[in-house]
Amino acid sequence: AQANDLEILILEQSIFMGRFFSYRSLPEFGRFATNRIDANKSWLRNASECSVNQDPEQRVLHATNIYKDVLKVAWFLLTTRPLKLFNPKYVIRRAQHLQDAPSDVRKWQDQFARFFYCESTDYFEFFTNEFDENLVQQKFVFFPLQSRANFNTEILTNRYADQLLAIEKLSTLIPNDCKIVVKNDLGYEADYLTPMFFHRIKRIRNVVRVPSCVDTDQLINGCQFVATINSHLGWKALTRNKNVLIFGSPWYRSLSGAFPYQNQIQYDNIATTPVAKSKLEQTVQALLSRSHDGFLLPKSNSLQKSAKENAQGVATTIVDLIRRRVATTFDHSN
Repeated sequence: AQANDLEILILEQSIFMGRFFSYRSLPEFGRFATNRIDANKSWLRNASECSVNQDPEQRVLHATNIYKDVLKVAWFLLTTRPLKLFNPKYVIRRAQHLQDAPSDVRKWQDQFARFFYCESTDYFEFFTNEFDENLVQQKFVFFPLQSRANFNTEILTNRYADQLLAIEKLSTLIPNDCKIVVKNDLGYEADYLTPMFFHRIKRIRNVVRVPSCVDTDQLINGCQFVATINSHLGWKALTRNKNVLIFGSPWYRSLSGAFPYQNQIQYDNIATTPVAKSKLEQTVQALLSRSHDGFLLPKSNSLQKSAKENAQGVATTIVDLIRRRVATTFDHSN
């Protein structure tokens, strides 16, 4: 549409109950004037009320058939490190974290290991390792790995669709005594974490991977700040009074506490700047003042009015946006 010089209007349901966003080009997403607030409406009492998307319970996932996973691990070790089979505790613990490893057991065999002077089993160890509780007592930055859904919304507009490039940039920013803690989504996404991904991330300074079952709240609460491309955990960090270093274009990138990455940015500016909770709530108010009322894809249990009333209200808003009688939510020029 842009190549053919056509009018564009993009609509997206927000995480805020009954509000949706609008914008006219991908680069505008997340950019808005923070000084326009509807004084007649009080959208929220505090920022934590906005965190409506909760993570699933974080816990060690015991496979539905732990015996089958133990056999998988045992078979793999039999051909690689047979002496480990004499340590049942090691085998069972690795089987408990098997959901973090690629599903195809043959992919554990790392064809690049010799080239990088690594043990062929290092790839397996990387994805089935255990969590060191002492880690959260140290200085670290939390980098949640992107999910496939995050990639799908980011790849058209940002160089950091290669998330390892973002982690490399982050490693040059942090001091030597600070770790980068990475974690992928709970039990999902493992198949895109290939052996080459493993070798690239292992070459980045101070990176520590934790199992997907580790409590996300614990990592957010204990970190210096969160670094992300466009993960929803960046917003969750803001509601927990943690600053966020952003490499992409999430909807919250103009809020107080969000620091877009640039070459001149300093670690101390992000880690030591106190989170201004009142300012965050003010910028959220400004964002909500620019959002629109209604559900684009309503569920029966989410509507506070009838489906017909919702449809009529949303349709009226869309027509007004098309005719430019109503300003879009995101617009970097306004």
